[in-house]
Amino acid sequence: MLKPKDQTANTWLFYFLFCLPFAGFSQEKKMEQHFRQQQDHIFSTLSADRQKAKQSLDSLFTLEGKMSDTTAGLNYNLLGIYYNYTGQYDSALISFKKGLRLNGNHQYRTPRYLRNIGNIYRKKNLYDSSNFFLKKVQSFYLEQQDSLGYALILSDLSANYNLMLHHEKAVKAQVEAIRLMEKHNASKANLGAAVQRLANTYLKQKKFDYALEQYDLALEYFQQSRQMSNYYLTFINIAQCHIYLNDYKRAIDIINEGLSGLKKHGNPPLLAIALSVKAEILKIQEEYTAARKTYEKSMNYAFDSNVSRLVQIAREYLELLMIQKDYTKADKLIEKTEPYLSATNIEYHYSYLEVLADYYAQRASHDRAYAYSKKAHRLKDSSYYSNNEQLVNDIQTAYRLQEKEAENKTLNSTIAKKEASISNLTLIVLFLGVLLILIIVIWRTRNHYHHKLIKLEKNRSKELAQKLAIEEENTRLKERLIEQQKTELLGYSLEVAQVNERINTLVGNISENDNSENVKSDLKNLITVNKNWESFLSRFKELNPHFIPRLSKHYPKLTQKDLEFCSLVRINISYKDIANFLQISHESVHKKRYRIAQKMDLEKGVDFQQFIIQF
Repeated sequence: MLKPKDQTANTWLFYFLFCLPFAGFSQEKKMEQHFRQQQDHIFSTLSADRQKAKQSLDSLFTLEGKMSDTTAGLNYNLLGIYYNYTGQYDSALISFKKGLRLNGNHQYRTPRYLRNIGNIYRKKNLYDSSNFFLKKVQSFYLEQQDSLGYALILSDLSANYNLMLHHEKAVKAQVEAIRLMEKHNASKANLGAAVQRLANTYLKQKKFDYALEQYDLALEYFQQSRQMSNYYLTFINIAQCHIYLNDYKRAIDIINEGLSGLKKHGNPPLLAIALSVKAEILKIQEEYTAARKTYEKSMNYAFDSNVSRLVQIAREYLELLMIQKDYTKADKLIEKTEPYLSATNIEYHYSYLEVLADYYAQRASHDRAYAYSKKAHRLKDSSYYSNNEQLVNDIQTAYRLQEKEAENKTLNSTIAKKEASISNLTLIVLFLGVLLILIIVIWRTRNHYHHKLIKLEKNRSKELAQKLAIEEENTRLKERLIEQQKTELLGYSLEVAQVNERINTLVGNISENDNSENVKSDLKNLITVNKNWESFLSRFKELNPHFIPRLSKHYPKLTQKDLEFCSLVRINISYKDIANFLQISHESVHKKRYRIAQKMDLEKGVDFQQFIIQF
């Protein structure tokens, strides 16, 4: 039998062994919180000071062995963001995929990793791979009924469609994304990116006025959210608009302002693009020496960072070398650009091949010129690459292999722990007993915590559903109110038309009837009623506050009377009622409509009434 002193010692030993894991668990939790705080700080400094953020991240990687897998995964996610900012897309892709493996199957972080991977594939011009990952995230948000998350992915997909030359599809997706973002009060940074992408599509479609409007709005959003890299990137797009509009002085001023900001942020891919735009302006203005120096700088940045527009910049530079007939330099450029052709997007690829055909034609190498021309036309006629299905299968296979490796790693770790043995049988029994108790306590604690999390998420989902229901109800009420006000406005216009018709009748009665005093009395009564015209204008401006100012801005030749006439057409009343309303003949209404259409320079065949209603 054990002595009382031995029993007391064993009791204290038991309590020590029992409490030790709890102390370790508490300490581990504090360390995890500390690591997460460091990661949050690194993320906030990545866009402002990348080198400082990278140094902090490297220090954090030295402590990777003390972190949980999910926390270590976030380190790789931050590293992927850093590589993305610095144009190192292959390294970014490797980092994001490693973060995804360490992440396990986290419900909310997994979509972020997949979205990052999809966006990197877009920057590598692998649009089918990008769409594959982005649509996986889109399906997740649809299942979760997360409209804002769905909108962000829709915006990413729209960017892909634009680069794949599916411009109408891109506009439709981006407009819907912006609508959902505005409805759910998305961050200014996300709204800015979506608006910028819409403007890029308008630029591709050569709708420059629309593009410039959207770029101005994107600048506001980026400035408010302090997204300065995107802010200065927008200057590049605006300069390209002014190049197409032949306003080269404005374009060069804008691109110089953008370059000044980008140099402070040290973003090689964006600097390559900005310099190429500046070089293009100088080339158009026949300042060939300055243009060549600028192209050289742009190509250096492009090759160093493997920028997505590398082939496009090389094409523009090659055109300059053809003008200068510097074939030695041109041959070197062609040789250096060749390895990047297969990875570039289809638009840059075929436009480069077309210039290559012109180059060899200029050098009287007609066979090569014909071969490149034929290849360019064949590529131009195709809208996507033929091996999409195989590419998707390869990606799926690779993703499954990654998941299998993660499972094997976990399984091997469990087996290794089970194979550990202790020679002393008594200690083994005691240890297993304590371990069993600990497992039960930890399991119950974690289970309780897990249920709390589930309950919290359900409450959040319920609140979100309630908010969505309230928003939908408010929208229906607003639509009902607008329809009611439109009906009221139409009533005003018809009432005024009827008043004018009565006045015409009474005027006719004066000539037919000598009882003019009664007619005058009736006319005086109608003067009060005719104030409805003022009510009509006031009501119309409440319902359509932007119509008259916007129409006047787009068509400054229109007079006030013309604008009032268009207001009547806007509410879709008949030309007969408009004639009564304005006290003119039906023929005069058509003449007035014709004159206004001429002032607006509307093309023949355009339905004037439908144009005004939809304006």
